[in-house]
Amino acid sequence: MRLVLQSNSTSLYYCWGDQWTPRFKEAHDFGSFNNVVEFLRDSKMQDVELVLIHESIGRINFVPYPLQRLFDGEAYSPHSSGSAESRHSGVADL
Repeated sequence: MRLVLQSNSTSLYYCWGDQWTPRFKEAHDFGSFNNVVEFLRDSKMQDVELVLIHESIGRINFVPYPLQRLFDGEAYSPHSSGSAESRHSGVADL
C-alpha cells in the first residue's frame, strides 16, 4: 500500500520539493502515517489530502484518508504546536 499526498485544488500528486505529478506511481510514497504527520508539520503544506493506494493484479483502489484522523480528531492545522508523536499515538505504521 502506498501513502501519497494529493492537492485538493489541482488533483496532482506530491513528488518532492516543489514537484507535483498527475501520475500516482511517480508520487512520493510516505510509507507510514507517522511520516505523513511529520512531513505536514515540517512543511506546513495545506490544501492536500492523504490517499491510500492499494494495487493488486488488475485492480487499483484509491482511498482518501482524512488528515484529521492523523491528528487524533483535532482540526488539521500544520501550524499547530506540539510534537508529532503526541498527536498520533493511536495510529500504527503500515
